[in-house]
Amino acid sequence: MNKVVFFTEGGSRTGLGHLTRCAALADAIKERYPDTEVKFVVKDAECARDLLKGIETKVVDFDWYKDNVRTMEEARGSSLIVIDSYVAEKSIYDGISEVTSGRLLMLDDYGRLDYPEGIVINPSIGNGASARGSQEEGTYLTGGDYVILRKEFRDVPQKEIRETVKDVLLTFGGKDHSSFIDGLAGYLLNKYDFNLHVVFSGDTSCLSSTDKGKNRIRIYSDLTAKGMLDLILICDLSISGGGQTLYELANCGVPTIGICMAENQMGNIKALAETGFLEYIGRYDEGKITEKMEQAIERLLSKDAREKVSNIGKGLVDGRGAIRIVERSIHKDPQLSLRQAGDGDSRDLWAWRNDPEVRRWCFQREEIRYEEHEKWFRNKMRDSNVKIYIAEEECGKVGQARFDTDSGRTCISVNLNPAYLGKRMGGRIISLATRRFFEETPDVEKVEAEIAVDNIASRKAFSKAGYGFSHKGSKGDREMDVYVSERRYEKF
Repeated sequence: MNKVVFFTEGGSRTGLGHLTRCAALADAIKERYPDTEVKFVVKDAECARDLLKGIETKVVDFDWYKDNVRTMEEARGSSLIVIDSYVAEKSIYDGISEVTSGRLLMLDDYGRLDYPEGIVINPSIGNGASARGSQEEGTYLTGGDYVILRKEFRDVPQKEIRETVKDVLLTFGGKDHSSFIDGLAGYLLNKYDFNLHVVFSGDTSCLSSTDKGKNRIRIYSDLTAKGMLDLILICDLSISGGGQTLYELANCGVPTIGICMAENQMGNIKALAETGFLEYIGRYDEGKITEKMEQAIERLLSKDAREKVSNIGKGLVDGRGAIRIVERSIHKDPQLSLRQAGDGDSRDLWAWRNDPEVRRWCFQREEIRYEEHEKWFRNKMRDSNVKIYIAEEECGKVGQARFDTDSGRTCISVNLNPAYLGKRMGGRIISLATRRFFEETPDVEKVEAEIAVDNIASRKAFSKAGYGFSHKGSKGDREMDVYVSERRYEKF
């Protein structure tokens, strides 16, 4: 890494989501490659300079959407270009890709364009395929593992879930919705005995609820990442717009009621609502919004309900997305390690197993309820004839390999974290796990793998790991090939 240039947007009117996540990505690049020169190109860059104070970077202010000549001059000669924009036209992406020979990262939450050569990153929950637009070629990093949060949110303290709701956070991004926020705050102060914490970037003199609330409302502006983290952690409940803050709230495990403030937020909101983390109550300009909010608050008043939602949120986002992007797009060969599975792995294994792309190749393709999975997992962990290994790299969990021995026959089952599908990690995990299993179980002479006959990628992965075809068979309604690895260490 020599020089990385970010082209993005952000301000008090448009919101700081793109600028914030680019800053987090820049921080991760500097952490991994300290000597890298980082530059930000931002139109109306006053907010950028304030936000980027803690990062060694240069900020250039010009209209890069329109000044094509200067845009290409800034891009030319860079080791990597990052574009995060809802405004830039396809011709800008095409031109930058051409002058950098495809050394281009493009952040996109909803498949806005048909992108040129480079890497497309969709750092959103549940939006994997939708980020691809109509493009068939290229590399995609999609899903919750690539949610980009500031480094302060990587290893957050445990969130305390209190018996009653006392402190409520209101945060709606950078765009000025002062009258809506003021009305909402006033309604909550009159209806509930809450302390309100309002993150607001506009002129606070327009918030009359500040006077009405006296000591029960506080207004915050220009919060640092650490300040925002501390504020989130003291709150029992949040009412939020659909921007990047939703992911910070999920990461911290704060139960959240979502209100859509702009059309481009709808993808984030719907995906998080489907997970069970978010209570979505509609657009800010729809009717009966306070009635819907009251119903959502009622559902989240109990400690049990908030604990459940909190655990869902923390399982969705771990704060290491920026590090993963740097590793996947720049440092392409992560080092794998192997360990025995533990109780803390149960939810991850369940989520991986239920991913649609993973289920496609399973012999039992039905989605599994978490309660059913948890009972199965506890039984497997207690079974001396079962070994489950977790493969990890610096950014987190990559996959699992399970060995089941029954009536003298041992079978291996491998499942990848969906974020690593297509990254050629399967063969490496199979090889590491099989070697480890043979070392730990000297009485086992061979391991068999049952592979759906149409699962070409899995057959290649097992072949690469030293397994050879043995015979055909069937399981349920599917034909299968059986591959075998015998105790011959030279294969590994």
